[in-house]
Amino acid sequence: EAPAAAPATRPAPAEPPRADPTQPPGAWQDTSEGRQATLVYVTERGRRDQTQAAAIVVSSDPDNAHFQRESSPRVTVLRARRAALTGLLLDLERLGLERLPWTEQPYDAEIGPARALYHYEGGKRRVVFKDALDGPARGVFTEVEKRVIRFTLDS
Repeated sequence: EAPAAAPATRPAPAEPPRADPTQPPGAWQDTSEGRQATLVYVTERGRRDQTQAAAIVVSSDPDNAHFQRESSPRVTVLRARRAALTGLLLDLERLGLERLPWTEQPYDAEIGPARALYHYEGGKRRVVFKDALDGPARGVFTEVEKRVIRFTLDS
């Protein structure tokens, strides 16, 4: 009788996409190459009749205030290595990120509760709100948000 096959396992990445969650932001070290940027995806959590705003922050920019935040029940902060975030941004660009109708905003403006994606890079901030989209652009936003969520879960 043949031995049972070993369960499939996912190989460990050569360099983890995020730091030890117990490490304070000030101790962050990243020697990887890539883009220094921050994405903030604002969504909703809870049941349909009792939702509240929640956010996922993915950042490789230690100078960005969102990178310095601690995760909380409503905000998940993922400090990504530049190489990992660059890979995510390239994936999002292939999905159509740059075709979305972005609006530039002041860098430190408040983030509202509406479902949106905020992108900080090169000293600039831009935003796209899902409710303002229709047709193909809404479909692109949906694919982008799925990929951001998957990146967070895979990290």
